[in-house]
Amino acid sequence: MKSILNSSIWGRYPFIIAILIGTFVYGQGYSISGRTYNEAGKKIGSGQIILYDLDKKKVADFKTPGSGKFKLKNIQDGNYTINLYADGGYSGTEKVLVSGSDVKDLNPILKSVEDQTQISTKPIVMAVEINWRKTVGAVEFIIYRDNEEIGNVGETKFVDKVEPGTTFAYNVIAVQSDQSKGTRSITEYGKALFSPPQNVLATVRKNIVKLSWDTIAGVSAYNVYRDGKMISSTSENTFADFKLKYNTEFAYTISSLDHQGDEGDKSITTFATTHLEVVKPEKLKAESGPGKMELTWNPVSGAVSYIIYLNGAIVDSSTTTSASIPADPGADNCFTVSAKDQYGTVGSQSKAACDKSVYPPPESLTGENRVSKNFIEWAVVDGASTYNIYRDDDLLSNTSKNNYIDGVLKWNRLYSYHIT
Repeated sequence: MKSILNSSIWGRYPFIIAILIGTFVYGQGYSISGRTYNEAGKKIGSGQIILYDLDKKKVADFKTPGSGKFKLKNIQDGNYTINLYADGGYSGTEKVLVSGSDVKDLNPILKSVEDQTQISTKPIVMAVEINWRKTVGAVEFIIYRDNEEIGNVGETKFVDKVEPGTTFAYNVIAVQSDQSKGTRSITEYGKALFSPPQNVLATVRKNIVKLSWDTIAGVSAYNVYRDGKMISSTSENTFADFKLKYNTEFAYTISSLDHQGDEGDKSITTFATTHLEVVKPEKLKAESGPGKMELTWNPVSGAVSYIIYLNGAIVDSSTTTSASIPADPGADNCFTVSAKDQYGTVGSQSKAACDKSVYPPPESLTGENRVSKNFIEWAVVDGASTYNIYRDDDLLSNTSKNNYIDGVLKWNRLYSYHIT
């Protein structure tokens, strides 16, 4: 869940845009509301509020309006720490218990401590950035992590390089020119973010993109982004993106999450282009021939070859859009064709085209004149039941024999015969 209040730059350094981080997604959410006052009981104007849960996870960080009123929404049951800051050196800390109802009329009293720094933490990759407002007369600042001194600087910023995923407590103390020390700051918590995954690889098949990347020790999950939009979160170092648009380029990035769901930077963009869709061939035609079928079809964009099926079984392949397939004469032959691209993807089969192949003609044919008759004879064709006899291209007769006597004929005339 997310609840956004006003983002701002308070004092001389930036604060994080107000967010309620997405840990609290289950159950009923409640609100914490109230108003800040000073020690004299007077209302304090705008300021900064930072909310931590019991695990020191930052739940909210936002600037209050000029009235000093605040309201945090969608807060789950639990114990919380609220750090409050306002102009004039005012600051304070409140412990709050949310248990089954809204917390109303929380009116924290803020004290003004002139020599106390007001710090903020910012998670960055492999480090925590600490910023603060310079106090009057301070010449340097001592930085503490978990109550141990880790640095001494004259600026109002310090970057602590630490292992990601672990929350640390930070304080800063101002040092005056006479080496006297100011009041210790209110404790703020921070942690480093995990670096993005390296070696993100994309493998494409059809309209599917499979991603893989190097694992990172300590990471609890990875967010996967396509074209800038998060599409999944996975604990594995692989992800398959299905049902994408064909022949389209996509941009992928991956980010790492720690055990609290806090996200680091995104990886370098990896691009992947899906393949052309291998569609089924259109306008398949099957024309009968002697002992074979002649097939033709329209080309398919992106196809490098075609697979030919006879009655559902693969019988041949072709790199062109035609094929001559041997077939048993007289049998019903139904053909389909599918296209295959350069990646080995085979598309759907075309609509079927059916026909019967014919018997081949006899391999030999002889003729002999017998006075006014012609005797013709031919080789037997295996499987043929009858033969058509043609004289001068006109059908003369049909017979089951392999010979025929043609008469009575005209004298001194040439006749031509062929058999099917």
